Amino acid sequence: MKVEARLEIRDVRLNFGEIEALRGVDCGVPSHGITALIGPNGAGKTALLNTVSGIYRPQSGEVLLDGEDLVGLPPHAVAKAGVGRSFQHLELFPRLTVTENLLVARDFLFSGDPVSSMVFYGPARRQEMRHREAVESIVDFFELWPYRDVLAKTLPYGVQKIVGFARAMASEPKLLLLDEPGSGLTRDEKEDLARFLLRLRDDRKIPILWIEHDLDMVLDLADRIYALDLGRVIASGDPGEIRDNAAVAASYVG
Repeated sequence: MKVEARLEIRDVRLNFGEIEALRGVDCGVPSHGITALIGPNGAGKTALLNTVSGIYRPQSGEVLLDGEDLVGLPPHAVAKAGVGRSFQHLELFPRLTVTENLLVARDFLFSGDPVSSMVFYGPARRQEMRHREAVESIVDFFELWPYRDVLAKTLPYGVQKIVGFARAMASEPKLLLLDEPGSGLTRDEKEDLARFLLRLRDDRKIPILWIEHDLDMVLDLADRIYALDLGRVIASGDPGEIRDNAAVAASYVG
């Protein structure tokens, strides 16, 4: 499937010893819309997101964000380049509040010298106010008002998932990577997640690369889908094409 890509993944190969996690993966995320990655457990979906975000370095291939190769950059540099990431296992700071977790995600956006930051005057004060205003905007978008001053460790699991999603957006990304944000959520919580995904696509115009096991949800929301199995792309297309693809069905039923 040919797309005008914000993210281009070209012939990416990732091995762990003799285990081939990714076997020449090619795919693209355009500058608008929701792109889903599906596949059975062990297909290589999270390995691909970890490669894009700099956690893994592939043995070969390119990961291009707006034409610039991210391969070899550490995760903080990938984030600074414009890639936001949520994690399947949350990775929140449990003893920080929701607001503090979102502010931490913006740390690399702060500028200035240590002295002005310590005394908190002039530019440092104005910068702090701007970042807090940006975080309040994220709190409003994700409807986290009741939880802004609540410690992350005390939040219900579904709310923690939304906070992880919000934290990825707090870094002002060009591209958003979501690793199974729907896992463990109730039906009502999944409906909220779907609403946020569509608002990000339609209102914020953020391109999204999304791993999800709930196929019904993917088929309802995604604009395009890549199906992986054993580290390879076995199919790509719009939801209708993926629904009717025999190779995709076989990969799930074995």
